[in-house]
Amino acid sequence: MYSIPVCAGCNKLIFKDYIQAQDGYWHPECFCCEACGKPIEADFNARDEKVYHPLCYQKMFSPVCAGCGEIILDQYISALDKKWHPEHFTCAHCGQMIEDQTFFVNDSKPYCQKDYLALFTKKCSVCRQSLVGEYSVDLWGNHYCTQHKNELPTCTTCSRLICDNLTQGGVQYRDGRYVCNICRQSAVDQPSLARSIYRDISKFVAGYGLAFPQVLSLKLVDQNEIKRSAKKSHKDNTMGVTRTSITTQNGRETGREAEILILHGLPRELFTATLVHELGHSWLFLNRYPQLKPIVEEGFCELLSYLWLSKQKTAEADFRLQAMRKNPDLVYGRGYRAALRAYKKYSFDELTRFIRQNQSFPA
Repeated sequence: MYSIPVCAGCNKLIFKDYIQAQDGYWHPECFCCEACGKPIEADFNARDEKVYHPLCYQKMFSPVCAGCGEIILDQYISALDKKWHPEHFTCAHCGQMIEDQTFFVNDSKPYCQKDYLALFTKKCSVCRQSLVGEYSVDLWGNHYCTQHKNELPTCTTCSRLICDNLTQGGVQYRDGRYVCNICRQSAVDQPSLARSIYRDISKFVAGYGLAFPQVLSLKLVDQNEIKRSAKKSHKDNTMGVTRTSITTQNGRETGREAEILILHGLPRELFTATLVHELGHSWLFLNRYPQLKPIVEEGFCELLSYLWLSKQKTAEADFRLQAMRKNPDLVYGRGYRAALRAYKKYSFDELTRFIRQNQSFPA
């Protein structure tokens, strides 16, 4: 027996032409696109049991390119939570296609590796190339490729790497020291300049009660002379040394003398800080302080350098103070920090009296 089909769209009997699709029968006028409502006369796409014209289906469900705003019908790139025609996924700076899978993002925009490194990464202070991965930073805030530490000499007075871009070059002294041209600008090479600085600093330390009855001998020397005169407690990179002598007659002390040796060619600020330090040694000796442990004597002398440097409002002084704060040396570093803690609790006169009586810093 012949059965009359029922339209899946209107649920009425179909007596004439019909369309068979989606497991059902349809009046031609009832087989309509879910999106535009018009009859589908040829090809169609189905989704969730609903039918669509191919173009309507693309408009509703195909991804839209974030670059051009048009529908993507073929291959696409997924990036930054968006879809892109491959030819429209381009560098925000140079406009070239980012053809491989490596790209970088800034402010939600894609960049090719070359432009991202050029625009947004730190540059090496030495070679001016973009810094990628691990790199080094010196106490002056200069960033540089770590391998340069093995390629370039280091300034013995400021610890910068010596090169044209960072220090305008530098020189090597006869005693083997390397000094950059930044430090060379204020280098103390002439005895007359050294004596002028000595006169000014003598007034400075006198303000803390450290007066000297006579002018001390001050010599500019090389690294070899410093090493010959240094004590075991001195650091390897010692900039200055105080040589002392006692004269006697018939076994009785008749006089004391102190002579200060400082490396020639130090930048003025470092030369002065070193001179202040050595004046501390000289003052303790000439005033017949009992023999102090190295940590106490060096800590006291470093405190004098701190007192002068802290009044110099310069980048160089800040660098020296930072290095003193971080100094890991068990004598100079620990001694300085112990002396500074004591100075913040006591007056300078009280501190010197305590050191004379107890050969230590106040607890």
